[in-house]
Amino acid sequence: MRTWTGFADTYGTDAALKGLDAEQIRAVIDVLLLVMYADGKATTMEQVELGDALLKLPSMEGKQGVVDAHVEAARERARDADAGTIARVAEAAAAKITDPAAREVVFRMAVALATADLTLALDESAVLTAIATAFGLPQEKAQLVIDETLG
Repeated sequence: MRTWTGFADTYGTDAALKGLDAEQIRAVIDVLLLVMYADGKATTMEQVELGDALLKLPSMEGKQGVVDAHVEAARERARDADAGTIARVAEAAAAKITDPAAREVVFRMAVALATADLTLALDESAVLTAIATAFGLPQEKAQLVIDETLG
């Protein structure tokens, strides 16, 4: 019999993210929370989008407490992040997430989170630019993803 976690991983996890290990999952969480708190607030719509994004990640069976603790720690770091911290977190995530397809999916998740409240604040745009740069996404590609999402 399959566990719920196994079922969720098989059918819920984005194919480009299935191979992520615990360290890479934490890097994704770090990036997403930077985006979420870029404008100094976390709207209800952004919180829902974050929950949806986390469901796209492979589970760490038996490690939910570890993930929850990392989310809380990343949330605290993101609330106080300045431009230098944002660049360092984005670069650290890029060093851990090396697969181009996974990077693009994570960037798309970040864009969806940034635009969950149907706007893109200047601070959110700056964080997305830092992520795109660290991930090696050409600016034109990054802007296309943003434009498609805001559609």
